[in-house]
Amino acid sequence: MPNVSVIIPTYNRAALVRKAVESVLEQTYADFEVIVADDGSIDNTREMLTGLSERVRYVPLAHGGRSRARNHALTLAKGRYIAFLDSDDLFFPYTPATQVDHLERNPEYGMVYGSAICFSETGEFLGAYEAEKSGWLYYDIALYLPLTITLPTVMLRKSVVEEIGGFDERMERFEDTDMWRRVSRRHKILAINKPLSKLLTHQGNRLREPINELNNIKYYVRKLMKEDRSFRDVCKRKLAANLFHHYMFAVYRDPQYRWTAIVRFAFWSIFYWPFRGRCYLYFFPKPLRGYQPVRRCLTACRRYFLVAYFPLHLLLVNPRDFAKRLKKRIAG
Repeated sequence: MPNVSVIIPTYNRAALVRKAVESVLEQTYADFEVIVADDGSIDNTREMLTGLSERVRYVPLAHGGRSRARNHALTLAKGRYIAFLDSDDLFFPYTPATQVDHLERNPEYGMVYGSAICFSETGEFLGAYEAEKSGWLYYDIALYLPLTITLPTVMLRKSVVEEIGGFDERMERFEDTDMWRRVSRRHKILAINKPLSKLLTHQGNRLREPINELNNIKYYVRKLMKEDRSFRDVCKRKLAANLFHHYMFAVYRDPQYRWTAIVRFAFWSIFYWPFRGRCYLYFFPKPLRGYQPVRRCLTACRRYFLVAYFPLHLLLVNPRDFAKRLKKRIAG
């Protein structure tokens, strides 16, 4: 029985997935298996993986999305520990050994994650994600605070996966964030401040369908609002606004989708938290954004929203809470 199961979903990435699998096979850690869940590829993925190693299990599936592919692989995993790798990313030779060592020396933690470096198709270094924060990270993950957990640096105990369940198959994006959120509700998470994965940035994994991205954010927000009762509604609204605001900038950088970013992402950010002045600036032509009368007007609008819009928004989003507050005010 292998100690570690490395799960790699793939879809029409024959050349890239071979490199990903080879990076796992080059490990200094020997006790592992690789499960490649092929999500209905129509290229030569099977041929590219044939004969690589007896440790590699190729599992062909009908096309159903990467979350479904990962979940199917989870049912086949034999290891005590579960690691994930995307088919366009790479492990370092020491990655699973480092992850297993930290989990075995820290039995009170259910999951570890590490730093990651980003590079382009030409090998150019693009930046890095640092892993620095450990402990009970539920609020940091759920509230979308400055914390990035990249999936290829994560290792979980299999018992944790069995306890919380797999990835949400209705999510095409943020399924990993949703998974870490559910893990962090019950288990502490340990950071390894050491690069554990190389993340490839290429044309195939860039943002291409902002409307689909928007719908996934809205689904995640609705799920959070329904499931998480442990913090106040105002915090949930800030979370939603943070998400829409963050991805508004990602979409806005592409001139093709600039109007989509302003109309849709900025609107939803303002709907959930209307006190963020920068969102309003994007509704003005670029030459006017630095004009002081415009900024003073926005400041006045924020004060108006703080007084008038907030109770109305509370009524629309959470009528029960609004009714309770109204009764207390009348009684008091």
